[in-house]
Amino acid sequence: MENKLLKFNDGGIMYYDTPLDDNGNPYYVPVVAKNRDYLVGYIEGMKITKSLISEILGQFDLNMDLGLIDVVLDSSRFNDVLETGQRESEMTDDEMRDYIYTVVESVTNQIDSNNVENNVGYDHVLSVECTCGLGYYSWDSIVDIPENSVKCGNCGKYIIHYTGLDDYIYEYDGGR
Repeated sequence: MENKLLKFNDGGIMYYDTPLDDNGNPYYVPVVAKNRDYLVGYIEGMKITKSLISEILGQFDLNMDLGLIDVVLDSSRFNDVLETGQRESEMTDDEMRDYIYTVVESVTNQIDSNNVENNVGYDHVLSVECTCGLGYYSWDSIVDIPENSVKCGNCGKYIIHYTGLDDYIYEYDGGR
């Protein structure tokens, strides 16, 4: 519950208090949730959902490893800061098209169960990679997920940010 500072604009709308990097720029946070309980509930719900979808696809002989798809609670649902640090609102159409292509290609590679990167033999309930590229964190069990926000040990950016507030309180900032 570290983020008790509420930021309202002149119209009384509250925005997510986006963490800032060393240059004062907002950065992408891989996991943002009200608290650990919310995060755990989300993980458990997604596990059930992925299992059901996988079972349905299997009935049509479509075998995809949906467990590798990261459908996480990242900060981009509150603002337009992308993993690259760019704001979507400041990108050209060509830059946005290239970004989307890269993301889709990455997800497609993850779904491909023959991808060598997917055959590591690990079964984590949560894994998070920092955007600095030097911090990879994983938890093997729900009970291991930390109660407090987590920062990367290499760059100091949040990788899990607990806000202490329900998501519906926040308004999307739209590149303000």
